[in-house]
Amino acid sequence: MLADHLLAFLTPHKLFRTEFLRTHGLRFPEGAAWLEDHRMVVRAYFLAKAISVVADEMCCHWVKVPGRSHHSARRFDPRAYYQAVREVLDIVDAYTSPGDERDRFYAHWYHGKMLRLIKGPTLLGLPVRYRQYAHYREIRRLAQERFSPAVDRWLTVSTRVRAHLLRRNAYGDIARLAAAERGITMTTDLESVSWDGADLVLSASAHLVYADGRPVVFRRVAGRLLWIPPCRLRTPVPDETLDVTDTLDQSRLEFWVRDRETTGDYLLPSRSVVKRHVDGVKETIGLRTATRLDPRTAKLGSPLDGGTWDLFLQADCCGWGPRRRLGRPGGVRPSLPSRAYDLGDARLIARPYWTQLGNLSLRVDMRRG
Repeated sequence: MLADHLLAFLTPHKLFRTEFLRTHGLRFPEGAAWLEDHRMVVRAYFLAKAISVVADEMCCHWVKVPGRSHHSARRFDPRAYYQAVREVLDIVDAYTSPGDERDRFYAHWYHGKMLRLIKGPTLLGLPVRYRQYAHYREIRRLAQERFSPAVDRWLTVSTRVRAHLLRRNAYGDIARLAAAERGITMTTDLESVSWDGADLVLSASAHLVYADGRPVVFRRVAGRLLWIPPCRLRTPVPDETLDVTDTLDQSRLEFWVRDRETTGDYLLPSRSVVKRHVDGVKETIGLRTATRLDPRTAKLGSPLDGGTWDLFLQADCCGWGPRRRLGRPGGVRPSLPSRAYDLGDARLIARPYWTQLGNLSLRVDMRRG
């Protein structure tokens, strides 16, 4: 389950064998309930002998009934919500033993349902008294009950720092870090774009920056690379909590193409390189990447549908994942001719162009016959 990243898919949009559900007495909780999908799906994952993932075609049709909303859209009740998280953790406990495996499961909910909610816009967008005395209080109570420091090793660096501060009840530092880290983004440079036969060849680079334009900075201490938080913290944070030495080189910069009408987006195969910029004991990190976009195969091996497709860069670095549109390289406006492809009974015409804001998009037309 962990190796296949199935915890990223806990929504109820799945097909279950009726016999399987009856054999194990699996049912969704009835009535209004928080995390009812997690409580059902996690137990099913543990009990299933085989799980198949269908990812090549859309097979879910969502219908919204006028005048009705899902339970998560209602007023947030921290006490009821985190009681539901406890019940999910109880399921994990029933099927795992103490140790790394259980800690990795716990880290999923610790990050997604607790620590993520005391960062950036989520925390700062709440009324002050509510976020401090209701929301934060319930998160800390559950953290004290169920999450040992051993879970922290499976968290990303900024989330690990929050876990450390939460354990020490350093609400002021958590709020300061949320404000300083809010809106983390990246500067991007589309270095080149050209046709090579049937492929649109793209290369780009990026640097992580905070919302005020300051770069994300690391420092080297005794051969280890440590994150420098973007604000002064009053609570001491140990070096091992700030350590990114073993994860930084796993950073990626990837190209995505998105259908402007449906907002469906697709990852393009790319090659990433991490570039370190050293200034004494401090370092900043740059990412470079390149891809080849073939309009006949860019949609999971299928041709792009007719319409407008926008191109994006997305970083994955130490748990940060900003996404930006692709702008024209160096402020210039190179010519981008069209390409035509024969697809049996259809002809696909791909025309890259620069938008009024200077971003790169692709217009695809399908002509039959």
